Amino acid sequence: MEISRCYDSHLHLLATGIFKRGLRLFDLKSPADLKSVSLSPDYFRQDWLVGFGWDQHRFENQQYPTCKQLDDVFPDFPVALTRADGHAVWLNSKAMEKVGYLDSNKKVPNGGIVIRDADGKPSGIFIESAKIEIDQMMPNYSTEQNILFLREAILHMNKQGFTHVREMTSFIEQWNILRQF
Repeated sequence: MEISRCYDSHLHLLATGIFKRGLRLFDLKSPADLKSVSLSPDYFRQDWLVGFGWDQHRFENQQYPTCKQLDDVFPDFPVALTRADGHAVWLNSKAMEKVGYLDSNKKVPNGGIVIRDADGKPSGIFIESAKIEIDQMMPNYSTEQNILFLREAILHMNKQGFTHVREMTSFIEQWNILRQF
């Protein structure tokens, strides 16, 4: 009897679990739609609210959103929402303060783009290497969250019929968790 196997040679296992359990914003038709979002502890990296999936091309005006729009809905904690393609992040003022971007003169990494308002201040949108810099400055998920996300990803991959994956972004804590599984 032959057993069919499915192999993925490039996977981000932890990100798959985060995506499955996290705040997904693919249906966001405008920044104002954030007012109807119900929050879960899974959506936070320590005190930061994080989400994925918005796309300004789905908005009526097709314009980039602003930190002000996030501030109106989430004024009390840092917020970082990644665009659907993963190449941009939308921050509120608390998040920009934490990463040092309230100063309009902060040096942007090579290859990075910071969208600015009419006064030259960062509007809340960071693209390419500027987005990567933000990712690296955000707090880590807790060990408990990483375990939850990895279990979620493994269950998802098993349900899809995958019998082998090659993880592309592992770190030592993730490796140790997977060894325990």
